[in-house]
Amino acid sequence: MVDDGSVTVIVTSPPYNVGKNYGCHNDLVNLNSYLKFLGKVWTECKRVLRPGGTDLY
Repeated sequence: MVDDGSVTVIVTSPPYNVGKNYGCHNDLVNLNSYLKFLGKVWTECKRVLRPGGTDLY
């Protein structure tokens, strides 16, 4: 687990839910499930990003 506020830079490339085969991730789910998944990603990014850190979405 990464400590709160301990990361300086976050770079993400989330699945875009367009049906691309990532091998271990279903990239074609209903919109509500997709948004729920992304919400968890962004919440975790915010938790670990230090004040003044950089988020490159």
